[in-house]
Amino acid sequence: RSRYVAYAKQLAPYLLKTWHRAERPSQLDFNKGIVWRKLVINEKQRGRKKDRKGWVAFTACYQISFENQQIREKSFFSRDENDHWCYVNGTFL
Repeated sequence: RSRYVAYAKQLAPYLLKTWHRAERPSQLDFNKGIVWRKLVINEKQRGRKKDRKGWVAFTACYQISFENQQIREKSFFSRDENDHWCYVNGTFL
């Protein structure tokens, strides 16, 4: 959820910080015309305090040029050396 909010607010430093270092891009470019509207968590596996890896499937709704759109993704996460959750990669559904 925090990464969704960071995308909505275009907070590149936070997104890069929470991206797994092996997969992290050098920079992010945002489409200024996108307005993020809603996040729906469809399914998740693991992600509790004792877990080291997990994933979440979600639908993110947005508007661009007065058209409503959505992205459906399954995102994979793992904990870093400081025990923080980091985004590894995702697959569009």
